[in-house]
Amino acid sequence: MKTIRQLISFLGLSNQHFPLMYNIKYMCLAIPGKVKSVNGMKITVEYPHETRQVLSGGIEIKKDDYVLVQMGVVIKKIDSKEHETASNSW
Repeated sequence: MKTIRQLISFLGLSNQHFPLMYNIKYMCLAIPGKVKSVNGMKITVEYPHETRQVLSGGIEIKKDDYVLVQMGVVIKKIDSKEHETASNSW
């Protein structure tokens, strides 16, 4: 299958039965941030211009770790060198 639309069509579904939950035209990028606090699965992550609450995504996280977050969920713990490289890319 080349696209999500082709897969939905192949399965005999339509947007009425299977609403798309993301925009097909654009890629979602993971944003690097620094963990400020951990409260169970809820994590506070600091970015250059804001602080947000996210979920751990099943990854063991502690304060001062660097993480990549996508759609409000931690997808990867990264080291300080990776964080610096990713942050400079923005």
